[in-house]
Amino acid sequence: MISQVRERGRGMKIHWAWVVLGSSFVTLFITYCIRIGAYSVLLPEMIKDFQVTKAQAGMIKGAFSMTYLILAPLMGWLTDRIGGRKVISLFCLFLGGGTFLMGKADGLTLSVIFYGIVGVGAAATWVPIVALIQDWFGEKKRGLALGILSPSYGIGFGLMGLILPLIVLKYHWRLGWSVLGIAGLLLLFLNGMLLRDRPEQMGLFPWGEPAKGEREVIPPPRQRMSYLEILKEGRFWMIGLSYFFISYGTYTMVDFMVTYGAMELRIPYQIASLFITV
Repeated sequence: MISQVRERGRGMKIHWAWVVLGSSFVTLFITYCIRIGAYSVLLPEMIKDFQVTKAQAGMIKGAFSMTYLILAPLMGWLTDRIGGRKVISLFCLFLGGGTFLMGKADGLTLSVIFYGIVGVGAAATWVPIVALIQDWFGEKKRGLALGILSPSYGIGFGLMGLILPLIVLKYHWRLGWSVLGIAGLLLLFLNGMLLRDRPEQMGLFPWGEPAKGEREVIPPPRQRMSYLEILKEGRFWMIGLSYFFISYGTYTMVDFMVTYGAMELRIPYQIASLFITV
């Protein structure tokens, strides 16, 4: 069996772990184009068209945050049950569909509903992806893989500060949502075709983890902590709270940075949009 694994590995020019990493990179790139870039850059134009206050416009992101926070913890559980490939592919339907509908919203209420749907999809794009990367890369190569993956979201919303203002000035803010929505829907097919839950499904070992002569293709299962044991672990709360405060401070500022520049400081919209890029 081990010889079959080795022969299968030699027949592939590129280890499939890199294909999984590439698909994951594109998925996070588009996700953060939508969840941070599009909202931040397009919000000032939406406020003008809908004739709502900035506080009311904040309800749009509030709906996203609620659905995301409620469903994100469940995505790890669902990934354990049916695999990351199915979870990511299925929920990209919500990510792309909700984003496309944002371009059709005619007021605050529909925007809140549609962006809440986007939050449902976005909840399935981080935890399952990290789980897949850990399965596909050996223990000593996971840091490298996650390091390559990490710039995806920064590049995503950073580029929106350059691209979306051009679409808004030449066409309309609705087209920006529509284009990103189509991109999100295409992720359904991309991930469905390229992602695999474990290297063993393709007769491979994780990349960077050498095959040993007496090693089984499917390693013995490790003892897992129960959810209750995890909640009792002090390190879990320390890491979780640290991440919460970092995310809260960062996203709260980034979400309204362009709106503040364009509507409060009266900076030209195209220049204010660069705030999110730098």
